[in-house]
Amino acid sequence: MAQNNLDSLTRMKAMREEFNWWIEDERAELVRRLNDLLGAWRGKLPNLRDVFLRQEIDGLLWEAANYRGVDGDVDRSGERFVEFVARSGYRDEPDVDARDGKPLRRRATPIHRAAQVFALPNRDRVIRELFKIYDRFDANYGNDSGLTHFHVACMSGCDDVAEKFLKLGQDPNLVWEETGATPLLLALDRGRYKVAELLLKNGADPNATLPDGWTPLHSICARGPDDESAAAFLNVLFDYVNDKMQRTVPNVDAQNDSGDTPLHLALERGHKKVAEWLLTNGAADPNLANRRGSTALHVVCERSGDGDADSLRMLLELGSEGHRPVLVDARDNEGNTPLHCALRRGHRDSVECLLRHDASPNVANVSRETPLHVVCNRDADDDLVRLFFEISDETQREVRLDARNKWGWTPLQLAAASLLPNVVEALLDRGAKTTDFVFPYTRYFGNGLLDRCHVDRASSWYYSRFGLVLDALIVVERLEKRGYELDRCGVLTIAEMFDKYEVFKTSVDLEKRWYDDEEFANRTREMMIYSKLSFYDLIQLRPTEAAKLLAHEDYYEFADSMTSRQLPEEHEVACLAYLCEMRSRGFLRRWTLDPLMELTRRRLSILSCHMILDNLMNEDLLNVFLAATDPYL
Repeated sequence: MAQNNLDSLTRMKAMREEFNWWIEDERAELVRRLNDLLGAWRGKLPNLRDVFLRQEIDGLLWEAANYRGVDGDVDRSGERFVEFVARSGYRDEPDVDARDGKPLRRRATPIHRAAQVFALPNRDRVIRELFKIYDRFDANYGNDSGLTHFHVACMSGCDDVAEKFLKLGQDPNLVWEETGATPLLLALDRGRYKVAELLLKNGADPNATLPDGWTPLHSICARGPDDESAAAFLNVLFDYVNDKMQRTVPNVDAQNDSGDTPLHLALERGHKKVAEWLLTNGAADPNLANRRGSTALHVVCERSGDGDADSLRMLLELGSEGHRPVLVDARDNEGNTPLHCALRRGHRDSVECLLRHDASPNVANVSRETPLHVVCNRDADDDLVRLFFEISDETQREVRLDARNKWGWTPLQLAAASLLPNVVEALLDRGAKTTDFVFPYTRYFGNGLLDRCHVDRASSWYYSRFGLVLDALIVVERLEKRGYELDRCGVLTIAEMFDKYEVFKTSVDLEKRWYDDEEFANRTREMMIYSKLSFYDLIQLRPTEAAKLLAHEDYYEFADSMTSRQLPEEHEVACLAYLCEMRSRGFLRRWTLDPLMELTRRRLSILSCHMILDNLMNEDLLNVFLAATDPYL
């Protein structure tokens, strides 16, 4: 073992001579090589000063504090090297002032570097090991930004190190010059509650504020996701402030430069317990608005995901129990109420909660959009609008069905343009008017719907376009059943959308593909639509005949079922293309007779035109219609 260690020591000395200390990459490579060598060391560790100068060890630790591995791959060579140096007994000796012999405090060390490298694995552990090496707690080294070892100890959760600094007289309110942050703010920003309590015991200012208005309370409320620990520390904070320090109670409604209060931040992060503590103990004002005009209710309703109905109920119920009443219809800078926000996000529980607490279903924003406009302009064709109507009825609130926004659009027009057949039907059931309904213009009809689809394979491309065709035609059919008369202008809107999204892009001779593909034929014979009708049987029929056998729901159900059949992609595409062709066939045939006669200057008989159209694919029918409406032809 001794011989092996001696050999390793010799190799270490040789390595020192091999590398160029002035090149960063070579220093980093030396750290990696030394880590490999030291990993095999057995017994007593070497005195590194026998091999390296103090400045060289400092340089190696500097690289180790930021070591990212080869080609940017993060590994733990740097961490292990720091641990080895600490275990070897090496301790840093500071440079001293020649005048008084005291350590020079303006000095950048590996501790500063490690503290500011966010990708370092086990950063806090590395920093703790570095503090074993740089252990002069009477010398609070600071770099050029003013970040000191004491700051790093507080932000890294090294409470024992922070305590040593404080015992030697360190100011607990020492400001980091570059940022204006105090040790308490740094500790709370990282959720270091034990260090924060230590600082409070030693006189840290609980009201210290950053230049941007950020307070310790903001830091506590912005931390996540440990809601319970944050709420528990609030008790500690106010206990020290009120009972032990006789200091001014922190302003629970302090607003930062964005206008956000601690309550805004707690609700934004989903910290219900922290928010409840603020409301019940600190009397936070839930109606304060930030720079965007958002109140606490807006913040809750704008949360992503499934929303936070529990926090919403808590806000509203505390308001009804004698705390500050919550303005349920408060408007932000764009005039949106919390109900607008909840509907836009599709938060069902939040919508129900707001309506049951007397939120108005008719308040218009600056664009004169009511909550009903919002629910009709989403990309989800769910039953949220029916829930909206049901609860409005239960709370005896009349909903304005035909209100127009500043562009003159009614909710029904928005639902049609957004291709939401279920929403359209709900509006019509409710009594929305079709007498003055104007079909949406091409630029708005289905606009942007495909942009929201993630298309990573050909079948996905077809699924998204198949959905467009189905939804567009169902919207038209439901409008027509309620008395709306579609004209060629409206048909042009639909046709141009089909053309824009290339829904018939590969309307090839599908029969040839099917008959030539035995595997496809066998698979489709097993794909049953009804008990006595397989998909193979269906494709033997002409599209117009086949279309009569299927209801709207059948198309959706069959398309959905294909995702679980594990078909080859080319077969899946063929099935979707046929369904798309079949579903739209009747609509296109109905509207291409007159255009064909116009294009032929009415030189062909109606019977001849029908015969021609019967033998055209949908892409050709679409082109006939578009050609007849081309002003240059």
